[in-house]
Amino acid sequence: MPYSLRLSGFFFALGIFLSTIYVFESGLPQPGHIMLLVASLLLFFSQKKIVVPKKYLLQIGLFVFYCSLINLFYAVYFQDADFLKPSLFLIYNSIIFFAVFQAIKNNILSFKALVVTFFCAASLQLLLFFSGTGRTIEGVRFYGLFNDPNQMAYWFICMLATVFFVAEQQSKKNILLSVFLVIFAVVVIMLSASRSGLLGLLPFVIYVAIQSLKAKSIVNRGFKLFLFALCALIFSLAGIETAVEYANEDVLIERLKNTDFSGEAEIRGYNRIVDYPEMLVIGGGEGAHKRFNVTGVEIHSTWVGILFYYGVVGAFLFLFFLRGALKDKGSVVLLLFFAPVFYGLATYGLRTPIFWIMLAGLCSVKRKI
Repeated sequence: MPYSLRLSGFFFALGIFLSTIYVFESGLPQPGHIMLLVASLLLFFSQKKIVVPKKYLLQIGLFVFYCSLINLFYAVYFQDADFLKPSLFLIYNSIIFFAVFQAIKNNILSFKALVVTFFCAASLQLLLFFSGTGRTIEGVRFYGLFNDPNQMAYWFICMLATVFFVAEQQSKKNILLSVFLVIFAVVVIMLSASRSGLLGLLPFVIYVAIQSLKAKSIVNRGFKLFLFALCALIFSLAGIETAVEYANEDVLIERLKNTDFSGEAEIRGYNRIVDYPEMLVIGGGEGAHKRFNVTGVEIHSTWVGILFYYGVVGAFLFLFFLRGALKDKGSVVLLLFFAPVFYGLATYGLRTPIFWIMLAGLCSVKRKI
């Protein structure tokens, strides 16, 4: 492999790791985002032949074009340039998607590199937590160097899904490694006290259990299941105990007990699809949020956000892409995809690079004929 492509692979891994470090406020380019763009450009200029399925080019191209068109319309109508920022995010993320897809398919971004990146990112969060130097909400919800706890939990959900997708694509399945990946994710997400994170972790636990059951011998199978259950229990309880000790109360359980679902629906913007059904035709555009909420808060859901911001047309285009990405990939891949899907119900991730990196991992998995 040419040196420039190896360098590109290193920059991809470094960019993904650096995307856990937010130097500026959300909505502004971060160091990791710039590194990912450098890696993408280096890959495109170094690779003699770029092979990306035409269907993905067409499907994502149509989705990004339609979303940009809607945002441009509202930007002109309201004389508000902020509507154009989401379009720039979409264009940037589509570039990252195609570059990472190419890098994974050609083993430029390897399974090993993704695993190392995941463990480095998780270790950084734990180091920051135990040293007391990470960011928190009132000393309770820890989120490392991210800009909020849900952002951190979402990053680890999407990254873990990416690692497992590439494991499927490159046939790199290892039960013990999978156990430790899930355990690290559990501990970090517990520290964030993210309610949605609990739901997002469930498909990974089922995935590892399925891997254990597929072991060749009954003894092997039983041992691995026992080891997985034991390790998961010990480390999960350790993560909870540490979080409780740090916050002087069980924050996650308290947040679950005190959840007001009707209030959450209003805060997260779910009720907009009911209150403003006229926006569901072509979409309300991604901006000027005070039209729908006096606080100007955006919708906290990827799937509700796509439907409301870009209407039935935008939602159809994106679902059409997902249908092609999941077609003939098997039930295991579908199970893994449910993790970011579940978490996406409570977090808006369309403009987050790690979401598109996860989609690139999904699309790289070979079809089962």
